[in-house]
Amino acid sequence: MLNILIKDYDNIAPKKEYLKDEIILAQAWKKSHTYIRRHNWYVDILELDCSIVDLEEKLKNWAGLMGDETYKPGPLRVVYAPKNQQWSFPEDENSWYPIDENGERCEQDLRPLAHMSIRDQTLATTVML
Repeated sequence: MLNILIKDYDNIAPKKEYLKDEIILAQAWKKSHTYIRRHNWYVDILELDCSIVDLEEKLKNWAGLMGDETYKPGPLRVVYAPKNQQWSFPEDENSWYPIDENGERCEQDLRPLAHMSIRDQTLATTVML
């Protein structure tokens, strides 16, 4: 039995037909989904949750995209995320705000981060697998 399994793995090669395999796409979706939830704190959680709904049909559609020679990923979305900064939570006010080194109220520095869709992340992960 082990020889059969090892022999089957010897035949795996980077072939275009594997990019359209729904089982490989499902594994890539799971890997992408887990990674995004653990590491991207600015992620669109609703998009991830919606990707679970009717996943089998989505994987079929994505497999069709991988077979299309003209496929292009969707545009990256820019998410402005705050940089690490100290914040003040005054008891006499109902709001909180960033402060500088002197404890004075200041403007919040934002950095642009890129966000790609779960579909595009899954297809990129499929290529890596």
